[in-house]
Amino acid sequence: MALALEAEVRQDAERRRRQTHDQRVAQRLSALLGVADGRSSLEVANLLGIGQRQARQWLPQVHRLLREGPGRTSRRRSCTPTSST
Repeated sequence: MALALEAEVRQDAERRRRQTHDQRVAQRLSALLGVADGRSSLEVANLLGIGQRQARQWLPQVHRLLREGPGRTSRRRSCTPTSST
């Protein structure tokens, strides 16, 4: 089952994945984009070398953070591609 991403959200995810130096952020964005491209969470997990459960847990979190926009705040800094103060 593919995840439908709005064009703006997809572009933001691709840009952030290219620009980040944090491997964890890049993996989460890659998982989101992989599922949006029609891959299953199992396929994405295998490609990234993580568990399927972990991939499934990341997807809604990353998608929500991207949709909230640049002014978002998060309790978990590792999921936030930009720092917020």
